[in-house]
Amino acid sequence: MRFARNIILCFLVTFPFWGMSQASPRELSPETRALISAQIEHLKNWYPVKNAEKQTAPPLLHIPASKNDLRDLLRSSQTAFPLVKEDLVLDILDVYVSDYYEDCAYLLSVADLQYTLSSEIFQSENIPSELMYLALVKSGMNPEFTSSAGALGTWQFMYSTGRLYKLRIDEYVDERREISRSSQAAAQMLHDLYRLYKDWSMAITAYSCGPGNVNKAIRKAGTSDFESIYPYLPSPERDLYPSFLAIHLLIQHPTDFGVEPAVINYPTDVDTVYVDEDLHLGQVAEVVGLDENLLCQLNPVYPKHIVPGAKEAALPMCLPLGKAADFLELKDSVYAYKDSLFFNLKPEVVEDESEPVKAEPYRPGNGFVAVDYTIKSGDNMGYISEWFDINMSEIRYWNGIHGNSIRAGQKLIVYVPESKQAYYSAVDKLSFQQKQAREGKLVEAKKKVEPAKEELKPGTYVVYTVKSGDNPWKIAKQYPGVSDQDILRWNSIDPKGLRPGQKLKIKKVSGK
Repeated sequence: MRFARNIILCFLVTFPFWGMSQASPRELSPETRALISAQIEHLKNWYPVKNAEKQTAPPLLHIPASKNDLRDLLRSSQTAFPLVKEDLVLDILDVYVSDYYEDCAYLLSVADLQYTLSSEIFQSENIPSELMYLALVKSGMNPEFTSSAGALGTWQFMYSTGRLYKLRIDEYVDERREISRSSQAAAQMLHDLYRLYKDWSMAITAYSCGPGNVNKAIRKAGTSDFESIYPYLPSPERDLYPSFLAIHLLIQHPTDFGVEPAVINYPTDVDTVYVDEDLHLGQVAEVVGLDENLLCQLNPVYPKHIVPGAKEAALPMCLPLGKAADFLELKDSVYAYKDSLFFNLKPEVVEDESEPVKAEPYRPGNGFVAVDYTIKSGDNMGYISEWFDINMSEIRYWNGIHGNSIRAGQKLIVYVPESKQAYYSAVDKLSFQQKQAREGKLVEAKKKVEPAKEELKPGTYVVYTVKSGDNPWKIAKQYPGVSDQDILRWNSIDPKGLRPGQKLKIKKVSGK
C-alpha cells in the first residue's frame, strides 16, 4: 500500500512540470542550463551536503497544476525585486523542480544554513536579506568552488574585487572562502551597486556581469530597463537575476512544489580559539580527535589547511562546540605533533638580513599568465583597464603604482586568462584606434587640429565641474550615452586641457 502511495506521489510531483515544460519551448540557453547543472554539482560536493540526511516527503502535496498557476504564484510573491522575463524565470524554475527535483531538498537545506549564517549581515547593510540566496545561484554555497575565470568562494569574488572590499587574500589566508566574511563583502558590494543603479534587477546583474558590461548594454539599448538591455549582456551571466527570482520562489513556497529540506548536520554554533603560531589543521584533528574534513569545512579561509598565526597577529580557528577546552588542554602537544611532517611543504625562511627582500604581490592562481604592455603617449589607467578587461586596482597592485600616475615608456605587467594570452599580448602592438575599435569605439585618426565645437543651446545641457584626477573618459562614464569624444567636442578642448574647477557642458541625453 505504501509503495502504491509513493508511486502516486511521484506521479503528482513530476507530471505537472513535465506538462509545463512541454507546453512551450524553453528560453534557456545551453550555457545557462550548464550553469545550473554545475551549481547543483558544487552544492552536492560540499562537505555538509555530502553528509546530509534526506527527509521523507509529506503525505499530502499541493502542486501547481499549470504554468499559469506558477505565474500567478510568482507575481504574488514579489517584494523588493522587480519581476522581469517571467517565461525565463519559470523555465529556470522548471529545470530545478523537474530535472533536479531530488536535489532541491539539499538546496533548501543550504538556504536555511545560509539564513542562519548571513541574514543579520545583510540586514546590517539595510538591504533585503533575501539577497543572501544569490550565493546559491553563484556557487551552490560551496566555499571551495573556483570558476574558470578565477572567481572563488561562495560569492565568486575575483581577486581584485575581493581586495577592493577588504578581503585578505594571500598564500595562506583567503577570506573569499569564508562564508560570513565573504557575505559581508558581497552585501557591501550589492549595496554600492544599488546606490548606483537604484534598481535591484540592475544591481544584481551588475554583480554578475560587471558594471562595465551593464553600462555598455545601457548605451547600446538607450535605456536602463532590464528587458531592453538583456540582449546586449553576456550569457550566461545575464541570467543570474532571473535565476535568483526562481530560487527565491522555491525557497518561499517549498510545499507548493512538494519539496522537504534535507537535514544538514553542520555546526553553526562553534568555539573559536586564537592561534599565535603556525598550526596545521591535521595536527588538531589527530591530537584532539576531530574529523579533519569537518575541521577544514569550519575553517575554509585557510586553503592550505595551515593557520599562519604569529605572536603579534593571532588568527581565529573554529572548532566544534565544546572542543575549545580540549584544544587548550592539549595545546603544546598539538603544536609539536608531527610538525616536520605537516610542514614539509612550507617555504624556507632566508635568514640573510643584509639586504631586505621585497615581497612580491600576490598573483592570480592557475589559468592566468603575465603579458607585458608598454605605456604609450595618451594612455591612461582607464583605457588600459578596458583594453585588458581588468580593474585599475589590479594594474596598480601588480605594478606597485599609487594613484593614476603613469608615464609613456613605462613597462606594465598584467595577468590575463591563459586561454586568451594571444589576444591580450597583441594589445601592446596595436594603435590607439585599433585598441579602441576592439572595445566597439571607433576613433578617427589623430589630427593636429582642435575638435570642432558643437554649440549647445541653454537648457540642453548640464554643467560638470572638473575634479582632481578627472579625465574625459572618467567623466563620460558618469553619463550613459555620452563618450569622451563628445565632451571634447562640446567644449572645444583637448584631453590634456582639463584642470580642476573647470566647467564643462554635458549634453542631456534623450530620456535621461
